[in-house]
Amino acid sequence: MSKLLANWGYFGYQKSEIRTALGVFGALSGGEVIIVLENDEVLAFGGNHKGCLGVGNEREVKALKRIESLCGQEIQGFECSVYTGNEGDEICLFAISGSGSVFSWGHNEDGQLGLGTTIYTKVPTKISSSLEQKRVVQVACSGDHTLALTSEGEVYAFGVNGLGQLGLGSTVHHFLLPQRVGGLLDGKIVTSVACQNIASFALLQSGEMKFSNY
Repeated sequence: MSKLLANWGYFGYQKSEIRTALGVFGALSGGEVIIVLENDEVLAFGGNHKGCLGVGNEREVKALKRIESLCGQEIQGFECSVYTGNEGDEICLFAISGSGSVFSWGHNEDGQLGLGTTIYTKVPTKISSSLEQKRVVQVACSGDHTLALTSEGEVYAFGVNGLGQLGLGSTVHHFLLPQRVGGLLDGKIVTSVACQNIASFALLQSGEMKFSNY
């Protein structure tokens, strides 16, 4: 984070005033940054490739601008997934709040944002449904499918699933809302998750690794 923000002189803030930051989203963009201040302000700056800054439009942000839906949410961290599609970089973004809620925005062709639609979203939107009463501690996204890990060690999956990569025991093309992953994970406590193209991985408290892929 320090090296990233140093390129912009920390935007006039002291390092101690900045909780976390996310930046340099994709090969075709590379000029965006989101910073979270200790006072819970969330600010964006940069080229805003396809609206990835979450300010509701695709215009370049030339001065720090508030991301209204994230301010006051005690944002603790981000997950950003970038892959190159037919129309250039496609970006999916997730922010985890202090209460364990997840906000998502960006590319959503296969429901990988978990919002119940396939609509491209330019404003961070809270994922509700089955995660409403859960505290999410980690999100992993491959670009077209996503895993969310809860504080109870459960895994929820959503997005493309044509090859069974969500680990739900089916090959239904996609799931638009988070689905609890059972099967090999039933009765297990998961401590970390990861996604890669058409595969998903879960690290168990026991040290075992479980995965689903084609």
